[in-house]
Amino acid sequence: MDKADGRADPGAAQVRSLPLGSWIFSTDDHLLESTDTFAGRVPGRYTDAAPHIVVDDDGGDAWVLGDELVPISFADGTASWTVDERPLLGVRWQAQQGLPDGATPQGPARTALERRDRGLVRVEEDFHPSVYDVDARIEAMDRDGVWTSVLIPSISFGFAGQRFSMLNDGDAGLAFVRAYNDWLAEEVQGRHPGRLIASQIPWFRDPEIAAAEVRKNAARGFKATLFAENPERFGFPSIHTGHWDPFFAACEETDTVLNVHLGTGLQPTPVSSDSPLPVLKASVAVNSSLSAFDWVFSGIAIRFPNIKVSFTEGGIDFVPLVYGRLETLTRDMLEGFWDEAISPAELLARNFWFAALFDVGAYSFLADRMPDHGMVETDFPHGDTMWPNSQEHFAGRLHGLTPEHRERFLLTNASSLYRHPIDGRPPATLATPVGATAGSVQ
Repeated sequence: MDKADGRADPGAAQVRSLPLGSWIFSTDDHLLESTDTFAGRVPGRYTDAAPHIVVDDDGGDAWVLGDELVPISFADGTASWTVDERPLLGVRWQAQQGLPDGATPQGPARTALERRDRGLVRVEEDFHPSVYDVDARIEAMDRDGVWTSVLIPSISFGFAGQRFSMLNDGDAGLAFVRAYNDWLAEEVQGRHPGRLIASQIPWFRDPEIAAAEVRKNAARGFKATLFAENPERFGFPSIHTGHWDPFFAACEETDTVLNVHLGTGLQPTPVSSDSPLPVLKASVAVNSSLSAFDWVFSGIAIRFPNIKVSFTEGGIDFVPLVYGRLETLTRDMLEGFWDEAISPAELLARNFWFAALFDVGAYSFLADRMPDHGMVETDFPHGDTMWPNSQEHFAGRLHGLTPEHRERFLLTNASSLYRHPIDGRPPATLATPVGATAGSVQ
């Protein structure tokens, strides 16, 4: 840690035996917004109305956003309430107390547990700083063997920041969008430009203004923007209308990647009216298939052939299904809907990227059909992350690929997509990955 300015020195990243023999470039992680995200970054007339955190009547932290209280989501940063090797993902009281399994906490720890039982959290009391502090985040990345992280907003304001565009006061909403992106530029990406890539949030109410923001932000180093799977869900025009073309044109012009995050337009649909919760949770993955079909036939990648779309947190197991179904569409079936020389399946392989976490069956498919479009993600600090064992996790998942394809998935595909150099990282000492033979990874 550089004591002069409090920033972690990337050159001081912990060098350890990495099972993959390579650092990881994670294309989907989340950062809980800082309590001072908007402080001093909005015009004076909006100072009192700017989003800020209060303790709600139930005893948990919540954002005041317009006339609404938005509780901090328990899903941001907590994986398990057992004492294990993931203290950064549990509430701070666990790490402090060091309670054995089955022990009953007392005092402040018990209060925290009671809040958790009601689905509530207090940010600074319950979360480890790596959930919301970028310097602590770098240390957590080092421990996990992650060199670069693409950061997505928390769910508080919507994974695409759409809540700001939905405020009744549009001028205030736009001011908050700009303030949020200023915070990303100054305090997130700006603090660790070699390690963190921030995804700007767009302004949904006016595509011309949104386009101007993309150009302005690209000029100051932003390489990605969020966008919704289906903006219709939030009251905005469909991606099939052409309404968004100024925005997409700006993204293509500036080589800004569109990160389309799962859960920003489609919702899980129960198979039966009384399907249990596990059905809804598992079927979320189906949404990525629906979204991919929709985006391919929207014509966006036809009108903007150099646009780059990354499906974030959607996984990769759905890709063979989508690709296969697109390939089965004959010219007769497509008549009147598709007059391009490039086929729908070829378009999917040209303009879209996909990242894996728990996927089990599509690595080889992507390596064969889309070798430059497969990536990985750790989803830190959400509950499904494998931190601090992402190296071991992906060593097991990727052991069937050639060393060249592993390196593409882990590092170089994302580095190319986001135009983000990965020079300067410490060497990784090779260890034998799970399911592989010594010397099979580079």
